[in-house]
This record gives sequence, structure tokens and C-alpha cells, in this order.
Amino acid sequence: GVACLRRSVQVTPDTRRGTVEGTASYQLQNTTGQEQTVALGVTPGYTISNVRANGVEVPFSVSDYQEYNEAKLEVAIPAEEQVELTLEYGGFPRDWNIAETTQGSPEISGAYLCLENQNLMPYLLNVLPEGQGYPTTVELTVPGSMTVIPFGTSEAEVVETHGNGTATWRYEDDSAGGIVYAGDYIRQDIQAGGATIQLYYGRKHQAVMEQAGAADAVRAVVDYCTEHYGPLSFSAGGSLKLIQSRVAGGGYAAGGASLLDEMDFTAANLRDGGKGAVPGEVMIHELVHQWWGLGNMFDSEDPADPWSAEGLTVYTTYRIVKELYGADHAQEYYVDQWKREVEDYYL
Repeated sequence: GVACLRRSVQVTPDTRRGTVEGTASYQLQNTTGQEQTVALGVTPGYTISNVRANGVEVPFSVSDYQEYNEAKLEVAIPAEEQVELTLEYGGFPRDWNIAETTQGSPEISGAYLCLENQNLMPYLLNVLPEGQGYPTTVELTVPGSMTVIPFGTSEAEVVETHGNGTATWRYEDDSAGGIVYAGDYIRQDIQAGGATIQLYYGRKHQAVMEQAGAADAVRAVVDYCTEHYGPLSFSAGGSLKLIQSRVAGGGYAAGGASLLDEMDFTAANLRDGGKGAVPGEVMIHELVHQWWGLGNMFDSEDPADPWSAEGLTVYTTYRIVKELYGADHAQEYYVDQWKREVEDYYL
């Protein structure tokens, strides 16, 4: 009997202290004629304050029980049919102990930030949307050097600049939670495979990416794989964001966006002879994972399964390199090298 009509949130990270301050508003419809308890997921590191329903303070509690790095915030809303629930929150996003050795998440700094789900805002657990999604307006105020990138199909734009050197970005979303990145990014738009690929990478990687021919590698991979295997699974509306993150250990993808591991684009990795003869070929290898991996296609976790995302990616890279640089090049730097390494392994 309670539905969410719309949400809005204003988030201001303090990139010097690594904290977050935010104000969230939820437009709710309560057709039960009775008081109800609304549950929200929130990071345990945040303090909740000034919780109001239609401008009147209402009781709330945060449970000591935590699951998946979130605690449950419960708020009592009145029996009125239209309820505007507002609250303030802030503090340090708390890292889950099972992920305490993972680099880069969560991070809030002047170089990069990533706010995921309960770190971005308290999100509804027991209230369904009125329609297909949760219409949400997100405003994020960050240093002026940063570009804000919502994960998914949403596009952020600057709506206000401030005298202290910060800027407020705004975007619309409809997911239950939400993920947003910000950093000193360079964006390249690449037309390939009938789609627009938005490649975002850190400015500090600019020389490495240009030397590797990143744009040419993206174009070659997307054109080849689209022709041979079909269009990208995660492209939406004919576009896909490829976002370089600071999280080590892989990436993930969803409609309209895919994450690339920063470690894939270090000088050391781009010179890894096991992945290609030149940096551009290593770029090809990492990009082919958009087709083989990320939960895509028929990748299996069963060790007895003959298919693996890495094996298919290596083979596809070989096929692309053979087409781009010729059979002799592919034979020397791929087939011959594989044979040597297999023989060394069996020694």
C-alpha cells in the first residue's frame, strides 16, 4: 500500500576528509490509511538526522544488524496519503570487512570518487515504485576539475559552478540504488560497430593511452567483434560508456556502461608480451572482455567446463591481430609464443 513516486538527492563529498554529506527526499504514496514503517539501506558509517514526514519530525531507528555492508534504517510515516519523507545523512562510507584488502573502494578524494548504492544515498528496501523504476534526480557537488559519470545510460551535466572551485552536476536515474563515478577524466567518443563508444580514462594515463592507440584499438575490437559475434550486450540506445576505474581486480557491466580495471592500462601491463607484441594489442585483449566475460555469453565458473572467458578472449585477440597485422605477425607473437609457454609449463 506504499509506493515511491519520485526521489531527489543532493550529495556533497568532502574530498579532503573523505566524507559525504547529503539530503534525500522521497515522494511516497500511502493508500493504507494507516501509519507504516519504511525501511531503507544505508552504509553503517553514516549518521542519520533531521528525519521528517511532510515537515514534521518522525521517529526512526538504525539497526545494529548489518548485511552486505549496509544497515537497515526504519522510519515511521503517517497515515496521510501523500508523504514527503526527507532526511539528512553524512559521515565516512564504511568498508565491508570482507573487502578490506580491495584497493579503491570506497574512495573519496580530489582525484577520484566512487559512490555505490547505500554510499550514494539511503535507498528503499520495502517500498516498490509506482511504475517500472524509481525516478530520481541526483545532484553531486565536486571539485571543478572532476567529471561526473553515472553508471548506466544517464548523462550528467553541470548546472551550477561555485566560488569555492566546485561544481554541481545533475542527472536523472531510475534504478533502485545507483552508482556514480567522478574524477579527472578524459573522454573520447568513438564510432564503431554501429554504436558510439564513450571511452573515459584518467588524465594521468593520457600519454600511455595515446601511445597504445586506445581509440584505434577500441574501434578495431568493436567493429570485428560486432561483425563476428554480434553487438555488445551492454550497449543501450546505441551507446556504451567504457569507464576506467581505480578498483583493482576486474570490472562489471550493465545496460549502457562497462567498467575497465585501471591496472589493465598501466605501462607494465601494456608491455606484457604474453598479451601482445605492442601496447595496442594488449588494449585489444582487455577490450575483447566486453564480449567474453563480465557474466557475458556462456562464460562458466565450472573448472571442468572447456570454455573460459580468458581463453576465448586470447583467441579472439589472436584473430583480430591476424586480420590487422597479418598471419606472420600473429604466428610469431601468438601461436609460437603459446607453444613455447606450454612446453615450458610441462617441463
